[in-house]
Amino acid sequence: YSSINMMGTLGGSPSPPAMGPAGQSPSVPDAIMGSFQLEPKAREDYLAVPAGLPRMGALASTLGTGPNGAGDAPKIAAVVAWLRAGHSYTLRPPARPAGVDPVEDFIFDQPAGHCEFFASAAVLMLRTAGVPARYVTGFRGGEWNPLGGYIAVRDERAHAWAEAWVSGQGWVRVDATPPATGIARAGRFAETSDALDFFWSRWVVGYDLGRQRDLAHRAWRQLGQL
Repeated sequence: YSSINMMGTLGGSPSPPAMGPAGQSPSVPDAIMGSFQLEPKAREDYLAVPAGLPRMGALASTLGTGPNGAGDAPKIAAVVAWLRAGHSYTLRPPARPAGVDPVEDFIFDQPAGHCEFFASAAVLMLRTAGVPARYVTGFRGGEWNPLGGYIAVRDERAHAWAEAWVSGQGWVRVDATPPATGIARAGRFAETSDALDFFWSRWVVGYDLGRQRDLAHRAWRQLGQL
């Protein structure tokens, strides 16, 4: 999944820390050591909103989520409820008009999109509401492979969401994407195939000097017990 600056809306943010690739730490510490307070520079970055989006301010006023409105928790709840009530999830979003910001178009004009749109919209709305927010990508859960003894994380579990900074708590997950139906578990054949691929990668492709040494040490210990 692309980071939010590839979605367009927040690409104009003046500082890289807020717009870095998902999972990358900002160039300045998020929190003041020993407290749940954002560094002033980090707070400024996570509140950055590009100019030229007048409808965002009007929307914040309508929802009562303006910078001087209710506390952070009510604002977060209002943003999530509004997006879920009026927007639909699809893996085939409509084409966005040329020259129009895709996230703004999703929020106001063509309210259908995948999780990247919901996450991007939530970040933009939260920042407009005065709540520091950032865009995050990763995977939502996994499933246990009993043959290989590991947790398998498949491509279809890729997901995007927002995180909001709440005073006294730190970063809080904010997932505005409507709940989806459960992802079907892999069948026995798929589990077997995946386990074989895992063992091949680990014990053949990745069988480096370190693994050879570990195997030799284990064998030596076993011989010493005879």
